[in-house]
Amino acid sequence: MFLLFTTAENDGQRQARQIDSMIARKVDLIVVAPDNVNDVTPAIERAYRAHIPVILFDRKVKTPHYTASIGGDNVEAGREVARFLASKLDGKGTVVEITGLKDASPVIERHRGFLGGVFVYRYVRWIDFLCSYDLTLLFDKQFY
Repeated sequence: MFLLFTTAENDGQRQARQIDSMIARKVDLIVVAPDNVNDVTPAIERAYRAHIPVILFDRKVKTPHYTASIGGDNVEAGREVARFLASKLDGKGTVVEITGLKDASPVIERHRGFLGGVFVYRYVRWIDFLCSYDLTLLFDKQFY
């Protein structure tokens, strides 16, 4: 028995090719944190159809064709952040939400929860900023 580890470095198409390679090698199990919900879903479906158990870790895909999923409630995490920030701001102020990879399910779900939580507070101004973890882009933005 051996363990095969790969990294796609935030490249969903590369991750799909890696999964396809594992299918071709007839691995016994695939554990994957899908890079994004669009590029990786078809490869996960192919693994499932090949009778290879697929366990999703922390992220989701657009198919029910996987064996198990391990992860938290990202929508509630987003709501909790909104409540925390609003309480620290006494219900008024400006919040800049810096998001990550736009097609990653945790980002999508946390953003949804955050918006639902922050809009409860009428005097909190929300600004969304998609940076995909490139913080240099943030320094070029004006937030006033």
